[in-house]
Amino acid sequence: ACGVSNAQESKMWFGGGLGFSYIDTDPAFKSFHIVPEFGYNINKRFAVGMELSYGIANLSKSIHVIDLTPFVRYNAIKADRFTFFVDGLFTFGKTINGNDDRNRDHLAVGVRPGLLFKVSDKFDFFGKFGFIGYQKEEGGGDGMFRFEANTNATLGVAFKF
Repeated sequence: ACGVSNAQESKMWFGGGLGFSYIDTDPAFKSFHIVPEFGYNINKRFAVGMELSYGIANLSKSIHVIDLTPFVRYNAIKADRFTFFVDGLFTFGKTINGNDDRNRDHLAVGVRPGLLFKVSDKFDFFGKFGFIGYQKEEGGGDGMFRFEANTNATLGVAFKF
């Protein structure tokens, strides 16, 4: 591929992804969420951004989840068109249970790894996989340290401008 040596990198992006989770419990926990995001590249290594996600899950009843997640991204390894990154994030949101009045606030603080593929100067594909950090839900007892390797994934596209 050819490029102009003084071409300026895009500073901002808007995009989003679709996510899914599956936990093999009895009954099985399945969820689907849509996650629009906006971000700003501070430099080649660091970016800041914000996600707003809406999800629906089914355990024994429908559960709706709304989250707001500011994050700081560290682009750790770049190789050709691929970039491995880690998002440091703080999530706060609300869980709305389907058949009862026990709606709960929740928060999470942690890191989430991801992989980005640069399609062109204007488009990227990305994947975010797993979570390592602390999670707490109001009324849900003590908070917990959590490591999710394969149960939480988001795949998406970003438009750079």
